[in-house]
Amino acid sequence: MTRDLRLYFWIIGIPVILVAVGGLRLLYVEAARARVAEENSLQAKAESTTRSFSGRMREKIDFLLNRVPSLPDDAAFHVFSKEYPLMTTAFRWVEGKGLLWPSKCSTDPVERMVAHRLTVPLGPNSTWPFVRSSHESQTKLPSGWKFIPGEKDASVLAWVRVSSNEVRGIEIARETLKQAFLRHVESLGLNSSSSATPHATVVSIVDFLGQEVLSPSVPIRGQMCGRASLGRLLPDWTLCVYWRDGDWPLAGEMSTMVCLGVCLLALLVSSLLGGAILLVRAAQKARSDSLKKTDFVSTVTHELKTPLTTIRLCADLIESGAITDEAGLQRAAHSIVAESDRLSRIVTNVLTLGRMELKRQQLSPENVLLETLIREVAMTVPGFQFNMSIPEGLKVRVERLSLQGILFNLFENAVKYAAKGGPVDVDVERFEEKNLVHVRVMDRGPGMTKEEMAHAFDQFWRADNSVVRETGGVGLGLSIARGLARRMGGNLTVSSRMGGGCVFTLDLPMARSIAEGDANG
Repeated sequence: MTRDLRLYFWIIGIPVILVAVGGLRLLYVEAARARVAEENSLQAKAESTTRSFSGRMREKIDFLLNRVPSLPDDAAFHVFSKEYPLMTTAFRWVEGKGLLWPSKCSTDPVERMVAHRLTVPLGPNSTWPFVRSSHESQTKLPSGWKFIPGEKDASVLAWVRVSSNEVRGIEIARETLKQAFLRHVESLGLNSSSSATPHATVVSIVDFLGQEVLSPSVPIRGQMCGRASLGRLLPDWTLCVYWRDGDWPLAGEMSTMVCLGVCLLALLVSSLLGGAILLVRAAQKARSDSLKKTDFVSTVTHELKTPLTTIRLCADLIESGAITDEAGLQRAAHSIVAESDRLSRIVTNVLTLGRMELKRQQLSPENVLLETLIREVAMTVPGFQFNMSIPEGLKVRVERLSLQGILFNLFENAVKYAAKGGPVDVDVERFEEKNLVHVRVMDRGPGMTKEEMAHAFDQFWRADNSVVRETGGVGLGLSIARGLARRMGGNLTVSSRMGGGCVFTLDLPMARSIAEGDANG
């Protein structure tokens, strides 16, 4: 048995466990690969977002710069600055004179504020990048832009040289660029605050000191999954992308799958252990059944041998003429008849058991007068004394021979095991609502323990006590009796009797109707 159990684990258990562990490992690897692929995709999307935003801003700046050279006077500069909300203002710078527009004396407060802010970088002695030496070709009109840092008023200046000593351009506030960039990000779906989005992300913008220029829409709770610089347009800004919930959106699903895999693995191992336990129990039961059947064959052989020996002895005495008187011959004949009946009952029980196990026991139910049948069976049991209480004329729907066998077994057991307890009480009670009749056989014998009652109807089982050992038997009578009772639609149970002894309760179906009972009884 131990060898079979080890073989079971080697052939089935170990490979299945290895496959399950390998499956979990592949699941982890696939989850990591999918996460890396998603992060790479977001990184590429962040870079594409910054490139596309820079390209769009360059197009708009180039469009505005193309219009600045054609502005004729300060009034046109004023109108032009108010016409396009992208820029703060347009400006005009002349070498040696500095900033000529916007003017510090302007009536517009925004223009005055911009003029004061640009006085330093665009003063007469400015070293600004668009300042060129006098020998530079006047036909060359270089253009460009430069980021002007500042805590609150940072901006981008874009310019175009319109003559050898004059430069015109526009100023775009960083706050304006930030709002434009945010709208651009929203249009691409990179900044998603919807919890229904499976790959929801949020963005923020940080400067070169790591301080946030644009805060995310929700608190950051996880690591960055993508970043990209805004390049020459805003060189000190970096776009940062985070998962909305602080982790990879599919992490919860992968965790659920991993937990499910672990549960399945645990269930698999439990099934294997359960199968091993069942295998052990099946082997133990097969061994127990084999021992019981071996003991059964031995006991049946002994039980058959005893009546055959008695019959052979009596027949030899009669044949040899050793018994000459009439009384002796009658006693010998009576012994032969009694032992023949005993032999017949043993053979009948064995055959009945075989038919029941093969489910070939055929029953022919009929309405039987219960009182008459009980008295007939009681007369066939030597030494059986009983007190009976039964309603007059009560009939049951049973197979006559089967009921005789059940009653004979119960009465014979009462004689064997409870003979010293006095007469046996046979009580019959009718239950109309259940359509059943209870036949209780109650003795005053030594009784049975709870453990013995639990096994009383098991095949080949016999209690281990001196009374049972003295009486003999194969342990089939009660098992056959219960099987026959259940096949007829009833049952047979045992319980302890108040004051000592046992109570065997036989449930039988009542006759179907009075008219049917009279016809079949």
